Amino acid sequence: RGQLPQKCLSMHQWGIGLLGAVEALSHWRGVIEEMIFAGDLEPMVAADLDLVNMFGNVEWPSIRSAVNHHFKEALAWTSWHHLQASTTVLPSGAEFCNDRGAEQGDVLGSIQSALTLGEARSHHFASSSDRVQSGACDEWYIDDGQAFVRPHLFDAWLRSVDAAFRTFGATRGDPCSDDIKSTCRLICPVNRRAEFAGWSTEYVRSTTKVLDSDDPTTALGAPFGPRSNLDDTVSSCFDKVATLREAIVDIDHSPTELVLTRQCADVSKLIYHMRINGDRIESGSLSRFDNNLRAAVEITLGGDLPDTSWLQATTGVTFGGLGFRSAGSTALAAFIARRITSRPLVCTMAQHYVDATGEHFDKIMRAYDARTEDALVTLVGSLSPDVGVDIVEKLADAGDQAALCWQAIVDGEEEPLDVSGRAADGRGYPRAAITPADGEGDAEHPTAASMGKILRLQFLITSALDASSRDQLRKHHEDTGNYTAVRRIEELSHKEVHHGWLWHLSKHHGPVLSNEEFLEAVRVRLGCAGPTEPVPCARCGECLFDSAGSHAACCAIAESTRGHYGVVKQLLSRVQQCDPSAETEVAGLIPGTNLRPADILTQAFGNCLSAIDVGITSPDSRYAGLDCTQSMVDRKLEHYGQHLDVLERQNIEYTPLVWSSYGRPHARAVSVLRTLSKKISRRRGTVTAQAVYHSLHAAISTEIWRRAAKQVFHCWPGRAIDETLADSAA
Repeated sequence: RGQLPQKCLSMHQWGIGLLGAVEALSHWRGVIEEMIFAGDLEPMVAADLDLVNMFGNVEWPSIRSAVNHHFKEALAWTSWHHLQASTTVLPSGAEFCNDRGAEQGDVLGSIQSALTLGEARSHHFASSSDRVQSGACDEWYIDDGQAFVRPHLFDAWLRSVDAAFRTFGATRGDPCSDDIKSTCRLICPVNRRAEFAGWSTEYVRSTTKVLDSDDPTTALGAPFGPRSNLDDTVSSCFDKVATLREAIVDIDHSPTELVLTRQCADVSKLIYHMRINGDRIESGSLSRFDNNLRAAVEITLGGDLPDTSWLQATTGVTFGGLGFRSAGSTALAAFIARRITSRPLVCTMAQHYVDATGEHFDKIMRAYDARTEDALVTLVGSLSPDVGVDIVEKLADAGDQAALCWQAIVDGEEEPLDVSGRAADGRGYPRAAITPADGEGDAEHPTAASMGKILRLQFLITSALDASSRDQLRKHHEDTGNYTAVRRIEELSHKEVHHGWLWHLSKHHGPVLSNEEFLEAVRVRLGCAGPTEPVPCARCGECLFDSAGSHAACCAIAESTRGHYGVVKQLLSRVQQCDPSAETEVAGLIPGTNLRPADILTQAFGNCLSAIDVGITSPDSRYAGLDCTQSMVDRKLEHYGQHLDVLERQNIEYTPLVWSSYGRPHARAVSVLRTLSKKISRRRGTVTAQAVYHSLHAAISTEIWRRAAKQVFHCWPGRAIDETLADSAA
């Protein structure tokens, strides 16, 4: 496995087993073109080579030959596939047989095509004159080629390349036909273009589309040429995303809309261009993108969001937000992260260029690093000095890791050993791979941390930005005297809070919130659940029902009790997996009283019985203290203190489990849930303890947020009328 990428590199092939190579190719090409236009490198012709249906045309003998030379492990499988021609049935019913092609959807299709192209390139170029090859540097991503060639050699080089393609059945299309998609343009300062008149010969013009030097072009989805090309590309991307968001908000189901917007229509749609040109995208374009995102989210959440709530929504989920990161804050983070992880790959490409042209390697990499450093200075300037210094140090470590991992790939190793001492874990192996693998998933999701060892540079930077935004938001609330909001943000940012309910759409994966409950729960999270202006509470009529909904968490007792039983129900279903005899609300545990200290009475946790007493409390309640969960534990222990001896004589241990109304568990609750999860995992033998804990914690969190939403509903003025209308509609 380690040798295949190494062989591909020898063919200048970047599309097989080299994660992050697409962006690296764009960064390499960008720095070369800019240096040539600036006069720092000699003029070249930049060519984008596009083969016509190469996957379908590559000949089987050539595939088998390439696989035999470079990937013998796949030869038997490939030969078996080639034993007889494949039959294709057209929609019309007509059939035809085909004895060529690598089948683009086949598991080995890309490898077969890339190796065949690489072998033909190597063989043919080896037989070509040194004069043709000494002034040309070509890099490939499967069947998409990018090349820089000396202008006076371009005709001969292009003929040589086309001859190599024909040896295995591929072409760039018939001359002067509509099949021709390849392009080329002279990269040269304006004052020197006259020197190269005649470089676009008749053969060049008939087999490629010759562009003017300043014309825009695109390669692997990345724009090159004048700055306006980037602006137009970003604008086109925005228009498509805006259309997608309009379709999403028409679904009329808030949970689905919110998940789809975050997964499919947020800043991720722009992230590729940010990774390549995040330092150059116009701020106005980023603001336009963000404003449209805010409008879509506000439609999903049933109304406008205050600026403070929207700022919270744009921070990471673990910082109390919704993960709707703004394009403005993500652009530099994405760009810098990719520049650092791409640098080792760009070094290899730059060396290829130097070998072909005789230019100076250090000069090219200084230009590459200068742009990265400029972006980093801008980013660090937006952070506090201590955070900025910490980020720079971590990025330096990340650069070492990236270089170490890349050298291992170049050397054909699977796991590189650390030689610097800066980038190793306890075994002496690197802590991460160079770039995240495709499908790593949503980094905001609670399970993202367990998705493997990856070099999550962008996550590292955005986490620092999230912390800065949270601190800024907290200071704003402190300055305005809004300590309810300060406490809410502190609660939501706690590391033990489970945020999985934000993704729960299917009841097959656990309890889910209704459309109305979900919408209100999200608004509670953002501090804008109640009316815009405080009004008298519909339940008590004495206090004001505030715009954050914090009063409802202390007032709506009936819904509080129902929510409490929802948590008990989820906990009981898990306890009974270890102790089927577990009971709820057992009477008579304290003789002579009506006290019922056990929401759940079970033997699941050891040799004695455990009286589990569930509690949920608001940090805004009268007796919350500095830690509302600890205060409730203390009150429960004080309340039952005189009866603990009675329970102990019955071999019953009283165990209060408490959560805040924002889902933060008390330390004792975390310990008990982890113990229960481990017992379930061992007794049932189906999944890991961590998976059980995640499922249980997610279910409890969902019930807590259902409780929060219903408490707000209960305090809204006119709620009785709403219920009457709902009953009539039913």
